[in-house]
Amino acid sequence: MRVALPDHPEPVAASLAAFEAALPEVPPAEVPAVIGELERLKATCWARLSAAQQHPAVEPRQSEQGPLTQDEAAQLYRIPLRKVRFLTRTGCVPSYQQGRNRMIRPVDLDRYLTRCRDQGVKVGTILDV
Repeated sequence: MRVALPDHPEPVAASLAAFEAALPEVPPAEVPAVIGELERLKATCWARLSAAQQHPAVEPRQSEQGPLTQDEAAQLYRIPLRKVRFLTRTGCVPSYQQGRNRMIRPVDLDRYLTRCRDQGVKVGTILDV
C-alpha cells in the first residue's frame, strides 16, 4: 500500500518511498529486525512530537530584541515619547547615540519599569538606586 505524503519535506518523503520500494527484497528472516527498527523510529518521532508540544517555539521577549529608537520604545511600551525622552535625558534609562537616533536597550527599559512597579511610583520618577 502506497501512502501519499504531500505535507512531508522532500527528503523524508523520498526516504520513505525508497524504504517502501525495498521492502519486497527483505528476506523473511530479517522482517522482525526491520519491524523493530521501524518501532524505534516510531518512538523517536513520538518523542520529538511530544517535546515540540511541551516547548513550542516562542517569539523573543522584548528584553531579547535588539536596541530600539526612542520612538519605537514609546510605541512598544505605550509610553508617551516625551516621557521616554525625559527618561533617557535624565539617565533613568541608559541610552546611546547611533547616528541621529538615541537607542535604548529593551532590557534597560524593562529594568526601570520593574523598579517603578516594585517601588510603587509613577513612570518618569527619578528613582533611588
